[in-house]
Amino acid sequence: MDQDLQTSLLQRGFREVYRRWVLRGLLIHPVGLGTLAILYWIYDPVPWKVALGSVGCLVLVVLRIRDFSLVKAIEPTPSIVLQTMVSVVAGILILIVLTGGILSPLVAALAVVHYGLVIMVGRLRHYLPIALFSVLVLWGLLWLELQSDRFGTLIPRIFVDAGGLGLTDVYLFTWAGLSTWGIALSCALGAGMRFAMDRSIEERVRAQGEAVALARDRNRELMTLTASLAHELKNPLASIRGLAGLLARRFKSDPTPKEQVTVLVSEAERMTAILNEFLNFSRPLGPLSLDEVQVNEVVASVLTLHQAMAAERGLHLSSTVRGPNTVACDSRKLTQVLLNLVQNALDATPPGGEVQVEVGPWRDGGVQVEVVDEGVGIDDALRGRLFTPGATTKAAGSGLGLTIAKTIAEQHGGELMLRERSEGGCCATLRLPVRPPEIEEENQEKSE
Repeated sequence: MDQDLQTSLLQRGFREVYRRWVLRGLLIHPVGLGTLAILYWIYDPVPWKVALGSVGCLVLVVLRIRDFSLVKAIEPTPSIVLQTMVSVVAGILILIVLTGGILSPLVAALAVVHYGLVIMVGRLRHYLPIALFSVLVLWGLLWLELQSDRFGTLIPRIFVDAGGLGLTDVYLFTWAGLSTWGIALSCALGAGMRFAMDRSIEERVRAQGEAVALARDRNRELMTLTASLAHELKNPLASIRGLAGLLARRFKSDPTPKEQVTVLVSEAERMTAILNEFLNFSRPLGPLSLDEVQVNEVVASVLTLHQAMAAERGLHLSSTVRGPNTVACDSRKLTQVLLNLVQNALDATPPGGEVQVEVGPWRDGGVQVEVVDEGVGIDDALRGRLFTPGATTKAAGSGLGLTIAKTIAEQHGGELMLRERSEGGCCATLRLPVRPPEIEEENQEKSE
């Protein structure tokens, strides 16, 4: 896991450098080659130099367009970065050839270029062929300069006409040797710098991973402890509820104590509901008990449970079913999700409003259930953290219902979403595949 995180951080950092610095800086090469081609065509019309500058400029422009499109479409993988670096070195070498060969002032910059490119590529063994090719080109340019009597010099005519350089062969060999050592040293330093960067990031990632693991263990211990406390509180709370119920029946003739005991009973029931939600959230999800379930039947049973509450609040409950709606799911957990969604819709809808439940097909034989209310929509304070534990606007809510519902939907390989409606209110959408992914994979393996 640490290695994956380290790789992700490295890719993210070098991707940004690659996009912001390298690709923009690489525009210098085609611009430089195009400018040289124009200058040669005007002041020193040597056909092969004009052709080399023009063709090189066009090729690099095409490569830059390809690089930009690749970087926008996918991550700059090491192979893509390496291809770009090859074109960088090729562009530098063409510029060196056109500006004087082994005596070009750009030869001194070649070592710096190699240093930066080794850091970018990050793998010296992959970059060594490029460095060796650069060295071979330099020594080939040295040989051409030594054979200038036969082939002519690569130094531009404007410099030769100014009096010539008058350099000896020893100077040329020394310059080529120093340039070679400069390239080798820059590659070694670049590889060392990249190694140090990798180690630094690896140490940071390891420290971060240890901190996350420690926090995870502490959180697990805390959840276990709080779950145990909640479980222990359920028994005395049940006793309180029972005794409060007995007291309520004893004070039937006296309204004041009866009202007080009724409040006590309702508060005890509310505490029990909160504890049950917390226990459902704190314990790991149990395995699915799958059956072929008619979703519309589960919806009908959930609506039946809420009919009395809806009538008491002056609300109307309705359902619509479109097409087949049979899926392999855990009917008990599906009921738990729908109970939460319908209850939330009833709580949000004002008196005289309507809550609609629509059951329809989803992709590849799955089922989609939409619970639509006529409330005020999503509260601004909860926007962006609707499924975060504890996020609720209800005075008596625990903020765990939607979190548990979303977890159950994802356990089935489905999804749960909430969105505001343009005509007002909110729509909760539950989507379930025809069967959970694990079951689908097992069936495919058996068929194979």
